Amino acid sequence: MAKKLLYKSVVIKGFEELEKKQNAQVEQADVSVLASTEDTDRDQEVIKQDGIDLKHFKKNPVILFAHKYSETPIGRAINTKITDAGLQIDIKFASKKANPLGQQVKELMKEGILKAVSIGFIPKERDENNPAIITKSEMLELSIVPVPANPHALALAVKKGFSTELFKEIVKKKKIKKSGHDKPKKPKKPKKKDRVVTILVDVTLKVVVDFTTRPQTNPNTLRAWFSLYSP
Repeated sequence: MAKKLLYKSVVIKGFEELEKKQNAQVEQADVSVLASTEDTDRDQEVIKQDGIDLKHFKKNPVILFAHKYSETPIGRAINTKITDAGLQIDIKFASKKANPLGQQVKELMKEGILKAVSIGFIPKERDENNPAIITKSEMLELSIVPVPANPHALALAVKKGFSTELFKEIVKKKKIKKSGHDKPKKPKKPKKKDRVVTILVDVTLKVVVDFTTRPQTNPNTLRAWFSLYSP
């Protein structure tokens, strides 16, 4: 199924010259974070690091607070690279004049009150044998968040992306085959008569999360899926 963009954005080209001058100077990061690893997260999913497309993120490397897409960024990424440990990002926070929240978040991180980060992304492809493994994705942004989702790293939280492909995988009830290093757990198979109800409950929980954290989720798409798969 072809993926459709729910929002279209452009980078203002008038700032390209300023950006070149800034990049020419050696900037010191306020904080460096490990934004993603291949550990299994609490949603029992794994993001393959070598499959993360950083091209568009590097053109507009915004740092947000709690995935609030409509609010002013609190900083920007000045260095992004995939290492053996995972996705490493160096962050430069906005000045107090540009956005006071940026400096507040910086101080909260220095004091150890805020420790978690989270990537916003679009899942592109999943492993054919194990749909819990996301093999290709496109990174959109990085957020500083209060509550981490991945227990395997101190300053790491993986933001789940929304995709209708996830619904199709659940409906088809693909079996998860164990493979790799840190294997997602195989969910218990519900009784046949309760299977549809269980699927709808699982989907609803994921939709609630996406509605609260991903403003680009299309409500019409969700209603269509609920209508199609309702008993």
